[in-house]
Amino acid sequence: MLDLSEVVTDSELGACAISIERATGVRRPSGEWEESYAPGTVTGVVHPASKAQLETRPEGERHFPTIAVFSDAPLAARDFVHHHGARWRVTADSDWSDYGYYYALATRHDATARPRAGAFVVT
Repeated sequence: MLDLSEVVTDSELGACAISIERATGVRRPSGEWEESYAPGTVTGVVHPASKAQLETRPEGERHFPTIAVFSDAPLAARDFVHHHGARWRVTADSDWSDYGYYYALATRHDATARPRAGAFVVT
């Protein structure tokens, strides 16, 4: 098979260290999921998502700023990527490790957006 790992990690082709936050979590005895994030780094290439890549997103998310990340390590749909001073939430991930890389789409995650935040408490 074609091994593209050198392309994804070659600094002359735009590869760089990408700061990430990996989602981890535990289930509490009450049944509630408690999520936390551990900092990490992957090497890869980041570029704006193309029209074809955006069309794979749900229709309501297509207008949000989205980036494509090609990396040497897998990213999961709950992880965050830090790129150009912004925080991006991984919304889709693909395992292309047979070809030497992993692929993910990430949508800009603004300060008012919180994953799994409760809307209100019913009393």
